Amino acid sequence: DYDDDGDMDLFVNGPTTSRVLFENTNDNGNGFLHLRLIGTTSNTSAIGAKVRIKANIFGNEVWQMREISSQNSFQGHSEFRAHFGLGDAAFADSVVVEWPSGAVSVGLDFPEGVSVNITEGAVADVGDPGGDAADSVASGSRSFGLTATPHPVANETEISFALSQTSSTRLDVFDLSGRRVDTLFAGTLEAGPQSLIWSPHGSDGNSLVGGTYILRLQSGGKSESRRLIVMQ
Repeated sequence: DYDDDGDMDLFVNGPTTSRVLFENTNDNGNGFLHLRLIGTTSNTSAIGAKVRIKANIFGNEVWQMREISSQNSFQGHSEFRAHFGLGDAAFADSVVVEWPSGAVSVGLDFPEGVSVNITEGAVADVGDPGGDAADSVASGSRSFGLTATPHPVANETEISFALSQTSSTRLDVFDLSGRRVDTLFAGTLEAGPQSLIWSPHGSDGNSLVGGTYILRLQSGGKSESRRLIVMQ
């Protein structure tokens, strides 16, 4: 995407032709997301990494996958950025990166129409108030003051936040693959401070194993995420 407008362009370079750039200037109105991976433990260009995103496109939840490759044909080379078409989606609600080192990073709520650099080891911190990637990657407003006390979570924790207006609200827990593992609340809440008690040991007998999860709050067209560490 030479001109960063969301559609793919073609550059031709051959032994018998001049170098020619075919720039695609058509605008079909579809959204896009560009992700460039920067390896640390893995190779710098993250060659061999797999990137998966999930977005609600034209009313359907769709997973897409790209693999970072250095060559895809004879003397042909795709750019290292992973290009995703988002259609009418305003954001990708889950981004999962499987690095060549075996590490897995997860991010939430990447807005449409942006190009984002993802550094190995950083995106798993999206939603952590102290994480370096929190402000540069996530699109949420971070205005809810979403907290969990005590944390890490053993038997139960109090989750607190504040709404500026009465609105439809969802509070979900995701694992690091982007799969929703629990819904804490889905309905309408009034403006003002809110809190609820959550336990990783569900009343239906289903318990979450120890590890890192993502808590996501959505309300009034905004979202905020933070990590939840569950004790074994």
